[in-house]
Amino acid sequence: MPRQAPVPELWRALGAEFSGAFCICFFGFLAIHNSAGQGPAGLLHVAAVFGACVALMLAAFMPLSGGHFNPAATLAALSLGHVRPLRAIAHVLAQLGGAALATAILALLLGQQLASAALTRLHVNLSLPGGFLLEMAGTALMLLVAFSLSARPGLTRWLPWAVGLAVSVNVLAIGPLTGASLNPARSFGPALLSGEWGGFWLYLLAPLSGGLLAAGLAQLLFKSGTAGVKHKRRATDKLAHQGLELAVPQGEESL
Repeated sequence: MPRQAPVPELWRALGAEFSGAFCICFFGFLAIHNSAGQGPAGLLHVAAVFGACVALMLAAFMPLSGGHFNPAATLAALSLGHVRPLRAIAHVLAQLGGAALATAILALLLGQQLASAALTRLHVNLSLPGGFLLEMAGTALMLLVAFSLSARPGLTRWLPWAVGLAVSVNVLAIGPLTGASLNPARSFGPALLSGEWGGFWLYLLAPLSGGLLAAGLAQLLFKSGTAGVKHKRRATDKLAHQGLELAVPQGEESL
């Protein structure tokens, strides 16, 4: 049976998930606030900030928690057996807490309208099925990039920056239509602070569906590669026993 991670390691992992979700939402929502009314230039600003924040948080915290910061990523890892159920629940609670605190602090500093501005909404001309499909596909793309690079040890060091680029591409491509949430935690904070829950179900279910789709495709396309990376060394096995990784943590292949 896999042995339970010592409590200090568990708390470090949850702290990493909380901090990563907090920073992504804090700086991403600041970018939304600062770029309001700027048109295409504002969209580019938001895409760059969200993508860079995701990349930096992955580079900083992937060795501690696997770098999920997103319930969809945690569900994908759970479905592949990379994280145990109780650990997955703890990760998700940390992610939601980080996103909610980031939104609350910004609302306190900049006014309650910040939470409304950061809400993810569908474009008026986009149908619910269309919005669901775009959010699901965007999330699947982002996570497939992570799975693909984690299956090839020589490319693992590029994973944070590739996933960050995938986030930026999604924001540029579908941001005007859906808000490019890709992450239920990102939509949770503004919904909680604004009290507007009407569309939250889509931004919960679509990314989670995208996570499961990405996990299924990864199992089909990268099964041998992910298995080889996962069991390659004892240091990596230790992290697998702790249930931390979506991908092999950065730098572990050199241990």
